[in-house]
This record gives sequence, C-alpha cells and structure tokens, in this order.
Amino acid sequence: MVIDLLMGISLLFIINEYSKEILDILHYFGQFLHVEVLERQVKYLMNLPAGFKANPNLDNFIGNFVLDIISVWNHVTTKLTGIELLMVRYFGLFGVLGISFQLAMTHDYLFMTSIHIFTVYTGFSAIYKYFLRMSATLFKLFLGSKFNVIRQRVDSNHFQIQEMYLGVLMITLVIFLTPTIAMYYYFCFIFIIVTVLID
Repeated sequence: MVIDLLMGISLLFIINEYSKEILDILHYFGQFLHVEVLERQVKYLMNLPAGFKANPNLDNFIGNFVLDIISVWNHVTTKLTGIELLMVRYFGLFGVLGISFQLAMTHDYLFMTSIHIFTVYTGFSAIYKYFLRMSATLFKLFLGSKFNVIRQRVDSNHFQIQEMYLGVLMITLVIFLTPTIAMYYYFCFIFIIVTVLID
C-alpha cells in the first residue's frame, strides 16, 4: 500500500513536470492507432483487397459510413485539444491515491478515446450475427422445417411454393452480402479491437 502510494506520488511529479512531452506521445500513438490505421484499413477494404471482389454498393456504403464516423470523431477530439493539458495534469493529481488508481484511470481513458471503434465494432458484430442467424433460418426452410418459438424446438413444416421462392430470393441476398460484412468485421475491426485491448 505504501509502495503503491509512493509510486503514484512520484508519477504525479513526473506528469506535472513533463506534461507537454507526455501529451505529445499520447497524440502520436492516439493518432496512429485510432485514425490513421483505421482509415488506411477501410480504404484498403474499399479497393478490392487481395483480389477479393466484394459487393461494390454495400462496400462503398459501409466504407463511407465508417470514414464519416472517423471524421466526426476526429473533429470531436480536435475540439477537445484545448483541455488536454488540463486533463493530463488532473490525471497526475490522482497519484495521491496510488499507482493502481492511475492504471485504472489509464484503462478508462483508453476506452473513452476509442469509444468510436467499440461503437462501430458493436454495430458490425450485431449485423454479422443477424446475417448468420438469418441464413440458418433460411437453410431450415429448404429442409422443410422451422423453429417453433413457443416450444423452443425445430418442427417440420410444409411450405407453399411462394414461400420457397421468397426464401430463395432472401438466401441469395444473404449469401452474396455476407462476405462483404464479414470482410469488414473480421479484417478491420477484430484486428483493431484486439490491438486496443492488448494496450
């Protein structure tokens, strides 16, 4: 407990003495991790990566949507640059509570500065999960079965020809759109989320 407190107080003096340099280092790594890397990966995915031909309309929509979110987040963080030095100094003041408290605050700060990544990742994971569940449901249609919600089991069912045609149309859309969603979900955002969580 005493060692924790002494380390926190010494970190307080270091942060107050070198707050400009610490802020420059945070800017460098924050810009690299959250803006440049994400923009580069999204633009890479929009330009047919490794010969993979995604759905061009969906790819353009998703890519431009993510780039817009990055642009808005960059604008928000640019507006907050006026109080960054004050935030770093307040962070240093919490050194009187010990180094473990400062480490917890560092974790929370990293989460708050990457909230845009977690938001986009949550959206993509929900869409990807929905696409997988929809494809499983539509495959049951071709097997002549459906999920009974009341009894929580799969029952057999006889579908009419119109229902089968509608199922064919829907499964075709799902099959051809899922690789584009999966490309963004796995390549771009799983990599970024793992990078943020490792830090």
